[in-house]
Amino acid sequence: VSKWTIESAIWTSILLQIGQAIKKARNTEHMTREKFSRAVGLFRAHVQSIENDGQFPSIQLLFFLARRFHISLDQFLFPEEKIW
Repeated sequence: VSKWTIESAIWTSILLQIGQAIKKARNTEHMTREKFSRAVGLFRAHVQSIENDGQFPSIQLLFFLARRFHISLDQFLFPEEKIW
């Protein structure tokens, strides 16, 4: 197993955790993916890719979400260390 494969797997895992944290924040606010995507100016399919497929969210999106949901960026970046 190459170093690149291990680093890629770790990075994918981190992105999936961020996506799940975004999904949890959206669901906590009782927002559908459609309503959420309109609020943040993204296509619904892109939001789905961020939440479920490990698509990288932009830093602008993370800042917007932190402000919108009144939570720390740490909760998106390190969701396993926070209890909501």
